[in-house]
Formats: sequence, C-alpha cells, structure tokens
Amino acid sequence: MDNTSAAPRHRYPRIVLAVAVLLLASIVIVVALASRATPVLKRRATAALAERFDSHVELDDLSVTIFPAVRVSGGGLRLTPLNARDRAPIIEVGQFSAQAGLWGLLSTPIRIRRVEVSELVVRVPPRRDNDPEDTGDNSAAIPEGLAIDTIQADQARLEILTAKPGKDPRIFQIHNLTLTRIGHGQPMAFTARLTNPAPKGEIDTRGRFGPWRQDAPSVTPIEGDYTFTDADLGTFKGIAGILASKGKYTGVLERISVKGTTDTPDFQIDTGSPVPLKTTFDATVDGTNGDTYLNRVDATIANTPLTARGAIAGVEGRKGREIRLDVTIAGGTIEDVLRLAIRTEQPPLIGGLTMQTKLLIPPGPEDVVQKLRLDGTFDIDEARFTDLDVQKKLLGLSRRARGQPDASGNERVVSDMGAHFTMQDGQVRLSPVVFTIRGATVRLRGAYNIRSEQMAFTGDLLLQAKLSQTVRGWKSWLVKPFDPLFRDGKHTVVPITVSGSREQPKFGLDVKRALTPGD
Repeated sequence: MDNTSAAPRHRYPRIVLAVAVLLLASIVIVVALASRATPVLKRRATAALAERFDSHVELDDLSVTIFPAVRVSGGGLRLTPLNARDRAPIIEVGQFSAQAGLWGLLSTPIRIRRVEVSELVVRVPPRRDNDPEDTGDNSAAIPEGLAIDTIQADQARLEILTAKPGKDPRIFQIHNLTLTRIGHGQPMAFTARLTNPAPKGEIDTRGRFGPWRQDAPSVTPIEGDYTFTDADLGTFKGIAGILASKGKYTGVLERISVKGTTDTPDFQIDTGSPVPLKTTFDATVDGTNGDTYLNRVDATIANTPLTARGAIAGVEGRKGREIRLDVTIAGGTIEDVLRLAIRTEQPPLIGGLTMQTKLLIPPGPEDVVQKLRLDGTFDIDEARFTDLDVQKKLLGLSRRARGQPDASGNERVVSDMGAHFTMQDGQVRLSPVVFTIRGATVRLRGAYNIRSEQMAFTGDLLLQAKLSQTVRGWKSWLVKPFDPLFRDGKHTVVPITVSGSREQPKFGLDVKRALTPGD
C-alpha cells in the first residue's frame, strides 16, 4: 500500500480548518475594529464639523461597515452657530451615507470619497451689524479636519433668512445638487437644478462656492453661470408669457453681480396682444433677501428699443417686492407699445415714439394693470391712423382749419402728438395731450380707462382759419357773426369734448364753455 498519497489527504481538512479559523478571526477583528472605529469616527467627525463651521454639532446616529466596502451611514445631523444657538440650524441632514477607504477614515484630515444625503436643508443667516467685512482672505475660515470628494443631494432646500422681523425666508427647492472638492481653504464646485419661486421656472446652474465664511456666511464668495427655462410669467397676475434666460454671476451671497439675457417670445399684458420681448441686463442681487438692483436693462419690445434702470426690492411691512424703474424709449414706434395695451390685430395708430417715464409696480395681489403706476412724457412723430375713415376725417379737418373746405385731391395727413401722462388704478390721465395736423391743433385733458376703453376728455380745437372760413355757401354767412366770439388772436378756439369708446369716439362742441366768455 502506498503511504505517500495518503498523507496529503489527511492534511487537507487541517488546511481548510486553518483557513476557516483565520477567516473567522479576520471577521472578528474587522467587526471589533468597526465597533471601535464607530465612536472614534463619530467624535472626530463631530469635532471636524464643529471646527469647520464654528458650530454646535448634533449627530443622532452614525455607524461603520467594512464589508463589502467601507461605508459610513447616519442621520440626524444638525449644525447650529455657536453665536446663534437660539436660531434654527444652518445645516440639517436627515439621512446620509458615505463611501471611504479605511485609511481615509483614520487619516488626518478624514477623507471621504462620496457622500449621499437626503432631507438636506441649508439656511443662510442674515448678516449682523457686528459681522466682519469681507477681507478677501477666507483661508482661515475652513480649518483642516475633513475632506470630501463628492456630495450628492436630491430634493434639498436652500433657505435665505432675513433680518426683518416677520419676513418669510426666501426658499429654493433644489432637485439635484452635486458638490465636489470640499476641503480646507478652497472653493467647492457645484452643479444644481432648482425651482425658482417667482416667476416659477427651472434653473440649471454650475459654478464655485466658498470657501465658507463661518464668521459671516452672507459674504461667502460665489460665481457661476445659469440657464433659466420655462419661466411662467403668469405667476404674476395680469401678465403672461414664457421666459428663458441665461447669464453669469459673481460676488458674495449678499452682493451678486449678474449679467445675462432674457427672451420672451409671447409677452402679454392681459389687456393687450402678445409681443416678443428681449432684454440684456446688468444687475446686482442681494442673495440674502432677493432684492435686485438693475444697473442697466436694454430691452426690445417687438422692434422698439428701451432702456431702464431701477430696483426690484422689498417694502417694509408688506409681502412681496416693489418694482421701481426709470424707462426711456428713443427711436421706437407707438404701434409696438399699443400692442401691449390693446387687444387688436392692427394698432389704431402708427408713428415714431419717444418716451420717458417713471414706472412703479407696488406689491400686492392685484393684477399688473391695476397696480401699474406711470408718470412721464411722450412724443409721437408723423403719426397716422390706420383706419382710412379716420384719416379722411382728419384730412377734412385740416382743409377746413386752413379755410379750404372745397379743396380736393390726394394729400398725406400726418400728425404730431405729445403729452404729460400718469397712470394709476388702470386710468391713464393726459394733462394735456397736444395733437397737431396742418392748420389745426387739439389740446385735451382727461382720462382713458385701459380695461373699459372708455374716454372722457375736454379741451380746445385751435384753427388757423376763421370759423366762417371752415364752411362754404350760406353756412359761411350764417356762422360769420360768431367769428369774433371764437377768435383769440391768430386762432379760432373751439371748446370741444371727446367721449365714448376707443372704437367709437364721440366728438362734440362744449356748449357750456363756448357760451361762457373768458372761461
């Protein structure tokens, strides 16, 4: 019998048993290491976060698993600034899990490859009077102690708090947020997709944030670019349109410089027709309260250019923001502006437009037309009415005003118009509006209601000719005795009224004023 082959067979069970014992021992050692590492890691992570954010740190739960990969998970993380323990935490995390190498957990700084979080809330507190100014040196604000390659958060919430009592925070819902290169003395890169509250729409943005200013979060640096799509202007009562915007921003949270463009192909006020609206803007945004200061806006309504400067800012004691602008139109057309105000395929008037106005839209639930306030002047050059019947009547008025009621032939009638105007509560008031054609001038004061399209004006018709020269035949002889009554120097002055609707205006003699000398 060959004993040489039997010996190895007897050794196999011993080898298997030895391997099993070693594996069991390794598992016991790893479990022991993990159980010992958990409280150590919790203390180190808590201390690192406390130092990093100068905050009181609460961490309800943390555990470490080694197999099949090193993984740290936990929940109930809350960071509250040491100087504001009475406030809500600046960072809250419901649940988190992290992937890391074993040596990364035991090294200094603690290094984590990837962190996934849920129920993330970040609150940016307002700046206090004793907060330091932004010195530009933030390296000391992020001490060594913790380094993370990537943080991934879904359905996070950013709350910008305000120092104004009773003022609700500005809230942004973030659907996807990725932060990378989070470490000592360096900005972190980010990409995010979030919902803008008003106008409601989706923003995609990427850039760099930090280093975090633990002593004054509102002066933490930020820069990046964005695209804003499907912004529904119907969020604001009284207007409509879908806006798209893109641009770049840089600065600190409380003072962000933003430059970009907007495009709204179907901008509409509810009393008017849709028109294309494009803008290029340079603005400064206070990220802590959402107030926006428009350094310059260059816009185009259809083919009419305008420039604007002003602010969109909160009002003490009122919910919402007030819009204040100085608007200038030079080289525009009245038809483009009328399309905004009148719902008609063809504007009733065309001509060149120059305008300057102060614009105010206070906060409140009313629609834009009702809230809009204007105070300015306009001039329309070479205006022509698109209704041929109106143009014929103006031609007849021009000929009578020159004392040529029998004149015939084609003649182009253009008008110049100018006025000081105000608008409030949907009423446009003109004081006065001056309308001139060859041989005649109309001066009117009164109001026009944007919604009802009803008008009520009184004023004077100034004619170059005498009253008797505006008619022919026996009518001229009949009117001739009244020439002195209506003559004032070089002009015949006829008191008139204009009433009715925009589509069916009514012109009449103001008999009371006509029969009251010196009125």
